[in-house]
Parts: sequence; C-alpha cells; structure tokens
Amino acid sequence: AAAIDLPDDAPLKAKSDWTQLGKSQPRTDMLGKVTGTAQYAGDVRLAGQLFATVRTNPGLDAAMISYDAKDALAMPGVKHVLAVDGGVAVVATSTWAAFQAAESITFDWAPATYPANSADQTAQVAASFAPDFQDSQSRDDGDTDAALKTGTAFTAEYTVPYLAHATMEPMVAVAHVQDTRADVWAGNQLPTQVLVEAAKITGLAPEQINVHTTLMGGGFGRRAEMDFIRQALQVANQLRGTPVLLQWSREEDMTHDAYRPMATARISASVQDGKVVAMDYHVASAAVVESQAGRLGYSIPGPDATIVQGAKDQPYTFPNYRVTGYRVPAGVPVGSWRSVGSSQNAFFHESAM
Repeated sequence: AAAIDLPDDAPLKAKSDWTQLGKSQPRTDMLGKVTGTAQYAGDVRLAGQLFATVRTNPGLDAAMISYDAKDALAMPGVKHVLAVDGGVAVVATSTWAAFQAAESITFDWAPATYPANSADQTAQVAASFAPDFQDSQSRDDGDTDAALKTGTAFTAEYTVPYLAHATMEPMVAVAHVQDTRADVWAGNQLPTQVLVEAAKITGLAPEQINVHTTLMGGGFGRRAEMDFIRQALQVANQLRGTPVLLQWSREEDMTHDAYRPMATARISASVQDGKVVAMDYHVASAAVVESQAGRLGYSIPGPDATIVQGAKDQPYTFPNYRVTGYRVPAGVPVGSWRSVGSSQNAFFHESAM
C-alpha cells in the first residue's frame, strides 16, 4: 500500500455513477427472523439424531475425580453417559430427558486452583495493587504527584464482580462425526478455530470437516469460546455415525462462562477553579487476552492493553493524568465482551468524573 502513488486531488465519483449509495439495502436474513423460520443450531434435525447435555466441574480449571450415573442410566430415554472435558455428557432421545437425567448424577469434583469465594477473590484483586503486578500499559502526562497536592482532593474506589454474558440463546452445538467427514453446526464467532478443534478431536484432515455457522441468539464474545463446541465434538466422536445436538442448561451456562473480569479501580484527583487539574487512575483486573488466548492455545507475551482500555485512551485533556494497570493472577476464566476492558473502565472513569 505504501508504494501506491496516490493523487493529490482524488475526484469524487459522480452521483450518476453510484451503484450502492442511496439505494435500499434490505437484510437478506430479515424474512426468516420475522417469520420464525430462521435456523439456529438448536433447530438442526438430522436422521438418527440424539440429544445431550453436560455437567462439568464448577471449579472452572479443575477435574472430575469420580461420578455415579447409575440412576441417570436407568431413566427413560437415556442412552449413554460419556466423558467430556471436566465432566460428563448425558445422551438421550430428547434434550429434556438429558436434562432430567443429568440432575440425578452425583459427582466428586477436584477443587479449583483459584480462590473459591467472592470475598477471597476480591481480596486477591486488592492485593494486586502492588509493583510486582503492574502492567506496563500506562499513561503518564505532566506531574500528577505534584498536582494532586493542589486544589480540592477527590478519592474513590469502585469494584465490579465477575459477570456472565447471559446470551438469550443457550450454548448449543450439533456435531456429526463419520469416518471420512465431520460436520459442526453452531452459532460461533470463530469458525476457523472450530475447524482446528474438530481436527484435533476427530483426527480428520481440515478438508474433511465442514463448519456450518448458524445464526446465534447473542454472541458478545461468548461464542468465540470453544468449550460447548468441543464437548459436542467429543460426544459425537465417541458415537461415530450418530449426530448429536448438545445443549447446556441455563445453570451450566451461568456457572461456566468466560466472564467479564472482577476489577477494582482506585482513583485520586484534584479539582481547582472548577476544573480537573490531576487524575491518578489505578485499576486491577485479570488479563482478558491472556485468559482467552490461552484457552485457544496461543501465547500472548507482554502487557494486556485491555486492563486499561477505556481509561488510558480517554479523550480528556487533563494537564496531569496518570493511568496504571495491574494484572490480577489468572484464575477464573475471563473473556471478551462487546466492549472488553471499556466495560468496567468506562464505568469507573465516568463515575469518578
């Protein structure tokens, strides 16, 4: 692009030559959506299809030690109880039968490696306001320390909890694995990664795998996660030749999200003659990119700009303005939201303003 010789004065296209501007651009998916005929992953029906749901360790990085499914296997419609990452899948002749059977299974779960309750997690965030946890994505304009000693002082602390995406459509995927072909139907935000996961699980070559990206009832970053798709593939791979629709319960969805991070901001400022003359903004949060990229098998070295996103890049012109981010140790899985770091930082920053 840098080698292109651009004209100094590029003429505008004559209005008579426009082909798109000024014309109605109807959405091609509108008819299906307003008539209820639009196809989501949960609408897929194939010959011989079975239905599944999962129960996995509420400790989101922990294993299943053991389980007892004898009552579930005796229930009407239940065909199998199969191993998946971190737990089991119940396979039945209907989603409702799978849901009911899953409720009857007892588990012995291994504990998670991160703090087990909100109070201890909040304390871990608070302890991260220390030099050893400082992330280098910061902003430092002027002499903030000196300016904070002038004018009227302002201090505040804000905290937000982990927050689930709570998409309207539950996590659902259909997988059909055969000896020379695999198909996956899922609302997803990363179809190339679905291909990678399917190849790993089935052992098939990428050209033997077909990813059908359906409509989705809300994504917001949640459907860039591969957990529910991987589980559907794991079940279908154990039942080769049988298509399987795997759907999470709402309880499973709330328990196993890649959440918006728990985060805390500590803000000091000074106001003089009605103007903010200094702001010192400190925020501690887990690193979204570290967590999400790690689940996909990628290493992302260096600082995570999402920790200070929506604070470091604010357009205010305070003469003295410092923003410092602290990385909370990885624990509860966190992931992308529609606004990623701005989700919490815009709230913190604008509340202080």
